[in-house]
Amino acid sequence: MPGRARTPLTLLSNTAGGRAPSAPQIAQAEGEIPPFPLADTGDRLAARDFWAQLWRSSVARLIDPVADAYALQRWMQDIDEFERLSYYCSASPVVKAGSGPPRLNPLYARVAQLSRALAEWEERFGITPRGRQYLRVQPGDDPAQAVWAMLHEPFGEDADGGLA
Repeated sequence: MPGRARTPLTLLSNTAGGRAPSAPQIAQAEGEIPPFPLADTGDRLAARDFWAQLWRSSVARLIDPVADAYALQRWMQDIDEFERLSYYCSASPVVKAGSGPPRLNPLYARVAQLSRALAEWEERFGITPRGRQYLRVQPGDDPAQAVWAMLHEPFGEDADGGLA
């Protein structure tokens, strides 16, 4: 928009010249739990616990911490928001509307929306049985090997590794 001052570079997260925000980076050493992607406020216990469980699960080797960094950050934000709003809804399930009768807390709509989003995240990352079935990961299997087999199955490789 002409005449509007641009945001100073010091206020942007991507200071390398572009105006798009930079994607979060999650560094991970082999067999190590990556650092939690959200700011440490001390009260994100449910999201932190789930983060640790995620990286200890059998599907953790399928997650690319670099390529999936933004999705993982959004997932943890959704878990955190779901837990906070669920607490508020359980504390006051009914609210008094201006001059009308008491009604159901409007935060329940957002809790329901987050619940659906979390179910999609869990399926996408293979946390649910259906998600593991979609990724063809069974308990005790090497998930990377299962995905490799799923990718090469349509090409009809025979036993010696050549194409049929």
